[in-house]
Amino acid sequence: MKLSKKIERAHNTNTPAEALVLLAQDKDADVRYYVAQNTSAPAEALALLAQDKDAGVRYNVALNTSTPPEVLAVLAQDQDADVRRYVAQNTNVPPEALALLAQDKGAYVRYYVAQNTSTPPEALAVLAQDQDADVRRYVAQNTNVPPEVLALLAQDQDAGVRRYVAQNTNVPPEVLALLAQDKDAGVRYNAKNTLQKLNTRVEESKNVLKEFINKIFLFC
Repeated sequence: MKLSKKIERAHNTNTPAEALVLLAQDKDADVRYYVAQNTSAPAEALALLAQDKDAGVRYNVALNTSTPPEVLAVLAQDQDADVRRYVAQNTNVPPEALALLAQDKGAYVRYYVAQNTSTPPEALAVLAQDQDADVRRYVAQNTNVPPEVLALLAQDQDAGVRRYVAQNTNVPPEVLALLAQDKDAGVRYNAKNTLQKLNTRVEESKNVLKEFINKIFLFC
């Protein structure tokens, strides 16, 4: 089979699983590259490609949303920092692998762990104390960061961290009230805006509840 035809099949999500397993073993790295990228690739093929000698192939396995958690856990320990960085972006990564990556020596790896909404609370707590301010800024923006971690970051020396904390709607109201008086104008501005959003949501919830109660009385 011509190389162009094999690449076409490797890229096609309608290619049968058994054919993709065979293509995952092709001698040409370009073919294996596209199989690793294919979201229809079976677990068997992706597990095989996770051990590929070509880093580009492993990059695609790490980014593939169909890659099984156990394969991503193996790639989380890859010697290539870029492979680990791509693993850190995948929302299918198991919590224990993300906890490991949260302590990675590569700052860019930790950046993506801090942004990943699947990162467990204990890993975010570790990253909230990272020496790199950018890592802490990404933690502050994570929509799943626990309120107690945000309360800690609200005291961060870096104004940029506090600005992102002030934008996060998971921040406890009492912490937002303190940030509304921060020495940094950007922090104060964000905190006041977030408080206003939260107050609006409360009022909207009250109105919905009132309408619901009124409907109940109408049917009584």
